[in-house]
Amino acid sequence: MCRVKGIQVLIRLLAIDRRLRKLPHPTIEDLIECVQDALDGQEVSERTVKLDLENMRYHNGLRLFAPIVYKRGPGSGRGKGGYYKYSDREYSITKMLEANQMPTLKVA
Repeated sequence: MCRVKGIQVLIRLLAIDRRLRKLPHPTIEDLIECVQDALDGQEVSERTVKLDLENMRYHNGLRLFAPIVYKRGPGSGRGKGGYYKYSDREYSITKMLEANQMPTLKVA
């Protein structure tokens, strides 16, 4: 049961990483869609994706420290209409995995 959750977290993070690298201005809706696609259509809430983004940025245990920034779109109010991106175009979770710098997810 816990292994599935750990694997799902990793799938979500990798899907978000892939979308941030491929789309120039992915919105929260784009990120939700890519995560749901990666999880074979399983529903994922906006809150879950936003928590994943925060964990990618700040979670000390994951040590990803992803340089994700949020940019408000023109005329957007209170966070609507903005997009996410990496401030460092070279950043990638995949590169971190290849370099063995990402710790193993604890899924015991």
